Amino acid sequence: MGFIIVTRKHLGLDFLAHSLDILVTIIFFKEGSVSNTTKHDLIVDVSKSTGLTQADTKIVVEEFLESINRILETGKNIEIRGFGTFYTKIRKPRPARNPKTGEVVPLLKRVVPLFKYSSELKESITASLMQKKSIATASPA
Repeated sequence: MGFIIVTRKHLGLDFLAHSLDILVTIIFFKEGSVSNTTKHDLIVDVSKSTGLTQADTKIVVEEFLESINRILETGKNIEIRGFGTFYTKIRKPRPARNPKTGEVVPLLKRVVPLFKYSSELKESITASLMQKKSIATASPA
């Protein structure tokens, strides 16, 4: 399996590379929200930070996600330095159990998409969440 390494040069769009940096913030640090971040939330936030219209941003985000899908369908990996790697893995067939009935159900051989985060992404998220946690637990003086 080959790797596709995505850089600003390959994308040819500075705002998209910048948007990937923002994407990390949006996905993991959306403040005051208990729910998941949706694609629409991503579009709105990237649009605000890049100055593009939401319609243009929607096209970029959807094409980016579709590109990931197309590349993974060919069996190639996608490495975005400082963010992580999208890849596929073949899962072996195995027996599973229906939790409601207890019946054994065979799971066939299948291919699943996976994501492995980079150490930079992990460190960024850890530092930010630990800082927020320490701020939230600090008592007012």
